[in-house]
Amino acid sequence: MKNFINHRSNTNILALAASYRHDLQEASCINNEVQVFNRKLYKIFKARDNVKILDINLHRNTFTHGLHLNTIGKEKAAEIIVLVQKKIIPISVDEEGNPKEVWPELHEAITQAEVNKNSMRDTLINERHHST
Repeated sequence: MKNFINHRSNTNILALAASYRHDLQEASCINNEVQVFNRKLYKIFKARDNVKILDINLHRNTFTHGLHLNTIGKEKAAEIIVLVQKKIIPISVDEEGNPKEVWPELHEAITQAEVNKNSMRDTLINERHHST
C-alpha cells in the first residue's frame, strides 16, 4: 500500500477501513484482526494529505448477516462516501443545481480525441472504398 500511495502523490485517494463482523462477538479473533488491520491502515496513511480513510462503522441493523450491507446500509455508506468526496473534490453547480464542468480542458481533450478517432475511421473507410 505504501508503494501505491507513494506513486500517486498528486491523486486524492479514499481508503475504506475494514468493517467488523456483526454476526460475531466483538472480541472474536476475526474482529481483533480487523482492528489490527485498521490500526495499520491509519498508521500508514496518517501523514498523507492526499489520503482520506473512511471508517463506515454502521449499526448492526444495516447488515444482512453481519458482514454484507443491506439496502439501508448501502444507502448510508453511499451517503458517507458522497459527503467525503464532495469535501475532496468540490463540485460546482449552476442556478438549477446541475453540475458545471469542473475541468473544461479535460472535456476539450476528450472531444478532440473523439474527433481525431472519427476522422481516422472515416479516412480508413474512404481508402477501403476507393481501393475496391
